Amino acid sequence: MRTSIVVASLTLLLAIGTTSVLANDDIARTAKVTVLSSNLANGATTGEWGFSAMVQTADHCTLFDAGRFTDTVVNNATALQVDLGCVRHIVLSHFHFDHTRGLASVVAKIRASGYANKLDVYVGEGFFIPRVIDMSHPASAMGVKIFGASSINFMQEKRAQLEALGLVFHEINQPTQITPGVWATGPVPRVYPEQNHPSWVLLQKPNGETTPDTVPESQGLVVRTQQGPIVLLGCGHSGAVNMLSFVRQKIQDKDINALMGGMHLFNADRQTVSWTGVKLKELGLKHLMAGHCTGVEPMFQLRQALGLDRSQAVMGAVGASFSLANGVMATDIAK
Repeated sequence: MRTSIVVASLTLLLAIGTTSVLANDDIARTAKVTVLSSNLANGATTGEWGFSAMVQTADHCTLFDAGRFTDTVVNNATALQVDLGCVRHIVLSHFHFDHTRGLASVVAKIRASGYANKLDVYVGEGFFIPRVIDMSHPASAMGVKIFGASSINFMQEKRAQLEALGLVFHEINQPTQITPGVWATGPVPRVYPEQNHPSWVLLQKPNGETTPDTVPESQGLVVRTQQGPIVLLGCGHSGAVNMLSFVRQKIQDKDINALMGGMHLFNADRQTVSWTGVKLKELGLKHLMAGHCTGVEPMFQLRQALGLDRSQAVMGAVGASFSLANGVMATDIAK
């Protein structure tokens, strides 16, 4: 096991290098991240199988993902008194519908606030590749029932419609600064074998050939702070360990201040969750607010593995937030 870890570590260095792509003064002096969509909710908010979060730093607002159902993010933002009208940049973690379906409604809310100019949307390279359900897979019938079709990249199909609303898509293949202190990671090298994606979906090449869909565009959002990076995952289809290792190599080489979002561990075995906890501790993770597809039991296994308590690690319910000023602010249901 020790040998495999050493080999993986060396491979990681070769794959992603050690040179940072940023200036030392690219730091967010204030930062707050508020969950607007996740599976767990209480009060006047609504839960769903999806994810979205508002990232506020100084004079900038960036939305990360847009939730599953059309109006969930908009309605939850209203209930939480979070102003979507300040959003000028959107980062989408990957093409899946539970992270993108609310996009048009969010845009309508921003337009209603009086902002009429373009909205920049950052997606990882491969975001618009067609996907189809593998009809030979035992889960294919379930997939067709969920999506209502065998072709499932609705973002590819709706791109022109969304661009007509004033969205400008930027397909990135490397870490990219969004605003001062805020970065989209772009696609993440899969150095460690974290299999965090559906096995019944295929990428469709222009010639019609298909290959397994590993969600190659899967990316995260990073806020660089003096206390270390705050990292957001949509589903973590690249793997949380791959993501945080990449962040430390390419965006900010400090202990991870906070990890928020989905980690796609809800159906992982105990050994996988245990390994993830060990690696996250090695990466210096100080706060955890996992939700969406993480799973309740894996979240608490990770909290134990990291040696954190309920003031440092909680379920990321709708309305929960993490800020430099107040740290973890859990909702009543997740305290």
